Amino acid sequence: MISEIRYFIESLKDYFSSTGSRLTFPLGPNTENAIMATLQEANKARMREFVQVVQSDRNVEAADRFFAPDFVNPDVLEILSTGRDEDKTRKFSDDREGDKALHRKMFQAFPDIKVTILDMAADGDKVWTFKQFEGTHKGAWLDIPPTGRKVSFLVIDIMTFRDGMIIDHQEVSEFFRVVEMLRQG
Repeated sequence: MISEIRYFIESLKDYFSSTGSRLTFPLGPNTENAIMATLQEANKARMREFVQVVQSDRNVEAADRFFAPDFVNPDVLEILSTGRDEDKTRKFSDDREGDKALHRKMFQAFPDIKVTILDMAADGDKVWTFKQFEGTHKGAWLDIPPTGRKVSFLVIDIMTFRDGMIIDHQEVSEFFRVVEMLRQG
């Protein structure tokens, strides 16, 4: 990321030199830090928007506005393999379509789910969110029939951004504990 910023700054210098103009802001480590901070804030804003539009407003198809074409979420396969019926053998993908399938299943099983960002941080091209999910199990989650139980679980998402788009997703989640709780009735 820093090399991209340096390249950008050098390109600006070259452009202004070729036009006979002068840059009116100082270049150096502080400029790079300012640009990096701006990129991190922009990525955090995109993350807040993703949580609002896709997770809180349940607009699954809008995920394409946030995920790059080469987006990867290896956790999709693990989460969607928590079922013990035919869904477990279904082929799920770890790309945008797989992530959208995960969200659709989540919203069917927990139609009133509420997602709250408790904390957020950014470093380089990564954004971390600490979120709480709360809802009622009103629909089937894979092979688990609706129980009517209220659930709450915490998730730490780590998203990698490139050009304002999410390219990678990693997570640490309590969701597996919730699945076992629902399975036990």
